[in-house]
Order: sequence, then structure tokens, then C-alpha cells
Amino acid sequence: MSPLISFVIPTRERAYTLSYAIKSILQSDFRDFQLLVCDNFSGDETRKVVESFSDQRLTYVRTPSRLSMTNNWEYAYNYVTGQYVCYIGDDDAIIASSITPLADILYSNFFDTISWRPPVYQWGIDNHLPRIIHGSTKDYSAKPRFPRKTALNVLRLGGWKYYNLAGTYHSLINRDILDLIKSENGQVFDSTQPDLYTSIAVSLRCCGHSIGLNFPVTCHGRSQKSNSGSSLATDGKKNVHKFKSEFGVYYPDDLLPVELSQDSAWLADAFIKAVKGSRQYASLDLFNFSAMWAFATRLGYVTPLLVLSNTYLIKSYHSFNPFSYIFFFFFHLFAVYRRQLIQFIKKDPGSFNSVHANILDYVNSIQ
Repeated sequence: MSPLISFVIPTRERAYTLSYAIKSILQSDFRDFQLLVCDNFSGDETRKVVESFSDQRLTYVRTPSRLSMTNNWEYAYNYVTGQYVCYIGDDDAIIASSITPLADILYSNFFDTISWRPPVYQWGIDNHLPRIIHGSTKDYSAKPRFPRKTALNVLRLGGWKYYNLAGTYHSLINRDILDLIKSENGQVFDSTQPDLYTSIAVSLRCCGHSIGLNFPVTCHGRSQKSNSGSSLATDGKKNVHKFKSEFGVYYPDDLLPVELSQDSAWLADAFIKAVKGSRQYASLDLFNFSAMWAFATRLGYVTPLLVLSNTYLIKSYHSFNPFSYIFFFFFHLFAVYRRQLIQFIKKDPGSFNSVHANILDYVNSIQ
């Protein structure tokens, strides 16, 4: 009989953090899940770490050669057996005490997606101490979500707020939807950003029940070798370059001027590919390219001067309104300053140093 949930950890040469990720979930007494570790041809002690655990819930597979991150996620999907699927990183963790209340909800109904806001633990990186970027709550309740409606709004905002969508990363997705994507497109994952891609591709296909949990099931980690932690790491640029090089010569969608900004093109490419692969569910006309450039500016991929001085180049690729771009640029500035003001009024530091040396100790402290 197939398990209720498959937790999937694609990994590549991060044996140290991987061990904590595995421990975090196998310490749960709940039995009806599969923990699948997909080793992307690692050259370190990844296999040894996995084999040090003796648990029937644990499955280990290894790619025959080094793959891009997206292809590694796809390779892992071939070994998924659960009805609901959740991918996490090898520096992330599962909050074991949340699995049973989650399962109680899943046994009671049939859902398209189940999402939550994970706390964020930043591992010690070089001289930076471990930090808690976002904390956790213990409200074991849920509320309805409307993924398709939210996804259409994300497209109108040029990709901004995609993190409010349920994708395969730190959310549970019904395997029926993932199989539908694969049957329509030949693969579940696409682009260089499989988490962004599936957040749109999945949400556009949701027509049943979806809920958002008021308690987290996973904890997001930022470590020295991860893309999210690269800005702090001394060798961060080296790690990002390694990530990009594994895609080989990658060509984003023809609508994107990669010569202007590769990072911006790769970001938007995930959204565009998701929409193009979902033509029967949404139109690319909904995607606001002007807002996308403002979002890329907020992320630091481009500057307003670079965007506005290349208006004609951008227009040769796709629709672009410089006045709309300026509007969304200031809208993002307002959003940033508004958050800072709220934190100041509430005396909320936003993040703080953690006394926990690893992510497992942290999630155990919030069980």
C-alpha cells in the first residue's frame, strides 16, 4: 500500500546538513510516509550518511551522473510513492510534531495542495552566527486557500508574491496534479527554478480543495553551500556559479533579453514556461512584464537606470511600459519601507541570533 506522504530531499555534496534533515523526520513516530533522498552523484560521504540510518521509511537513490538541480528533482520524482509530495532542501528540516496533526487533516479529506509558512533557520556561515529569520507558531488550525486565483494575481504582479503559492517546495501537492503536469508537458519540473515553476504550474491546475495550515510542517534552512545563503558565504559566488554551470548552455524563453540580465531572465523564465505549459488554464497575456522588471529590481538583479536606458531593447522582446515599471518600482520601495516601519513600531528585530548550532536542535525546541 502506498504511503500517505512522500518527503523528498534532493541532495548534492552536503552530507553534514543532510544528516540533520534526515534525523529531523525519522524521529517522528508517524509511519505512513516515505522519506526519499535523491543523491545527485555526490563525491562526499552522502551515501555513507544515508546508510547510517536503518529505517524502512527511508529510500535512497543516486543519479548515474551529475544532473542540473531541475533534472535531479525530476529524477527523484520517478521514485515517489506517496499520495502527497513535499520537496525540501538538504539543509532544511521537518518539524516532527506537526506530521500527525497534518496526517489527521489529510485523512479527513482529499486536497489539491496544503501549504504553510515555514520558519527560516540560517546556519552559521563563515563568521556569521546562526540566526532565526522567521519564527514559528503553534496554532493547529487551517483555512481555505484558492491557489488558482492567487496564481493569476501573481502573474499580474510580474511574479511577485509567488511565495504565497503552494509549489512542490515546502508544501504538500497531491500527486494527481503532478502526474497531470507530467502527462501534459512530459515532465513535472522545468526551467532553472523548479520551485518557482511548480508554484505556478500546480496552482493553475487546482480545482478542488486547498488549505493553508496555521502551523509549519517544515523549516527552511539557509546554509553556506545553498543559493539562499550564498550572499553571506565567502565562496558564495563560487557556489552560485557551480549551480548555473550544471545547466550547461541554458536558453531562457525567447521573450527574455538574457543579454541584459541573466538572473532576471532566469527568474521570469520559470513563470513564462509554467504559463506556456498551462495554456488551457491561463494566458501569457496575464503576465505583467513591466511589474516583473520592478520585481527584479527589488531583488537586486538590475537597476532602474539599466532597465529604463534599455527600454527599446526590452520592447523588442516583449511588452513593456516604462511608466508602469516606475509605478511598480516605487510600489516595491513603499512595501519595503512599510515593513521596516511595522517592525520598528512593534519593536520586532525581524531576525535574531539563535542559540542552536544546527537546524535539528532548533526545530526540536519549537516542537
